[in-house]
Amino acid sequence: MKKSKPLATFARTLEVKLLAMMTFSLLLMSFECNKEVDMVMDDATKEEQPDGEENQNGDPSQSSPFEKVTRITPGGIKAGDFFGFDIVATSQLTAVSAPFSDDKGQRSGAVYIFKREGTQFENTAHTLYIDNPTNEDNFGWSMAMDGDLLVVGAPKNDKYGENAGLALIFEHQGGNQWSLIKELKAPNAHPGQLFGDAVSVYGGTIAIAAQFDEDNYYDEGNINNGAGFAQGSVYLYSSTTDWEFAQKLLPKEGQGHKWDAFGTSVILNEQYLLVGAKGTDNT
Repeated sequence: MKKSKPLATFARTLEVKLLAMMTFSLLLMSFECNKEVDMVMDDATKEEQPDGEENQNGDPSQSSPFEKVTRITPGGIKAGDFFGFDIVATSQLTAVSAPFSDDKGQRSGAVYIFKREGTQFENTAHTLYIDNPTNEDNFGWSMAMDGDLLVVGAPKNDKYGENAGLALIFEHQGGNQWSLIKELKAPNAHPGQLFGDAVSVYGGTIAIAAQFDEDNYYDEGNINNGAGFAQGSVYLYSSTTDWEFAQKLLPKEGQGHKWDAFGTSVILNEQYLLVGAKGTDNT
């Protein structure tokens, strides 16, 4: 079957993202999928291009407000670190993860903080690591930023069980200073949960996914706690209670199915929480 245009575009973008991860430096894409750039940004201070003026590709319909600005590659990055695996940013700060960094242990992970000064992205000399790092933590597998708060997932951390996972909240204290505010775990933490596989934060709420969570597995009318595999859950934490656990979300009124992977992706905004479930076959 011939791919639709959106799927074809997605496929090309995914191919480039994978290429970026393998080259171990931060590469972002402009709107044109066939055009690789190192860093792109909207230059709102430039004069608008006159109507009908062709861009460099000779197609006036393909003009874009984005252009190459700079390349971000901090010192010390090594082959296999996967620097650029996840990226989050505010107007002034950018966090870039390298979840396979070996600085503190094999694939323990690291997050690099950059400050934007005009068109330059300066390494603040502050690299974040998980407390008491161990091999295969994958710290930086997922990230989310809201204002001065940065949430980082380490889904394969073993503190609460093998691959149970955890997430950490950091706060920017100004300048180059960041503080660890709190460590988050699932209230029902257990091995293989992958808590922290996806995270999101907005307006005093943090959503953390555990797509391999097994609680409340539902099969043909029977709920069997712990009987499923990769059913998935999303956990909410609130700033009003010092980031204590607030609510657990499951699909279909608390009923999950094997391989749903509910929580593959999560995104919060002022009104909604959107949750992906890449393995569900329910309609």
